Amino acid sequence: MIRHLALFTVIDEKQAEKDALIAEAAVRLAPLVGQVPGLRSIAVHTDELGEGNYDFTIIADLDDLDAVKVYATHPAHVEAASFIGTFRGQRAVVDYEI
Repeated sequence: MIRHLALFTVIDEKQAEKDALIAEAAVRLAPLVGQVPGLRSIAVHTDELGEGNYDFTIIADLDDLDAVKVYATHPAHVEAASFIGTFRGQRAVVDYEI
């Protein structure tokens, strides 16, 4: 199984709306389980400490590396990622076996 860990910052212009935007991202991502083959779970979490850290993370567990590739290009994921792209700044991703 592969864990896909993505970390994001929120751009300065959207900081006032940060909590609502992250919550909406979680709502848009949740239905992907059951839609994207090989996606076992997905969760969105916000940072608790603040300054200097990434603002939120998406953690997805997938069957294997092929499932990660399917997830990345699946239309439902692309749509959710496009929404996140409207407010995200920096992004860091790690995919690792669990």
